Amino acid sequence: MVPLLLLDHGVSAAELGIWNGMVSLGFSIAGSAVGGVMLRKGRSMHALLRTLFIFRLSCLVFQTLLLSSLGKDTSIVKGFLLLSLVLQNFLAGVITTATFTVMMYCTRRAHKSIQACHYSLLSSLEVLGKVVFGAVSGLLVDGLGVSLSFSLFVLLSCLPLLHLQRLPSVLY
Repeated sequence: MVPLLLLDHGVSAAELGIWNGMVSLGFSIAGSAVGGVMLRKGRSMHALLRTLFIFRLSCLVFQTLLLSSLGKDTSIVKGFLLLSLVLQNFLAGVITTATFTVMMYCTRRAHKSIQACHYSLLSSLEVLGKVVFGAVSGLLVDGLGVSLSFSLFVLLSCLPLLHLQRLPSVLY
């Protein structure tokens, strides 16, 4: 939603395409690589995910505060919002690598005959969740307004922290 809101507030499509497209994609790929390195160092998956989720939540709160200042039409706020997009994509890359690693561990616990199906289903559900949320988020922003909907997004971002307690003990 942030890119669309930036377009509404005068950021050019070309500038947004560079920052939200090329730069953010590069940082997302870099985040995936960093996630792989972090996992290779033998860190606790539980601790790593908790740290990443808290950091992502903090960034989302900061992004929400910036969005509430967007009406003041300052280029500094727009610049910070563009940088927050890049940071969010970097974190998404790290979190995605960690999430798919957790799914692989969970799949190993399934019966051998269904492991491939189990992993495919988990992967499909992960992608489906992103697509559905992306589709619904626009309706929420239109219906609730930017501030209230982004506050709801912050609350929803707390749910993975609660779910971490259910990770298999092999990942601690």
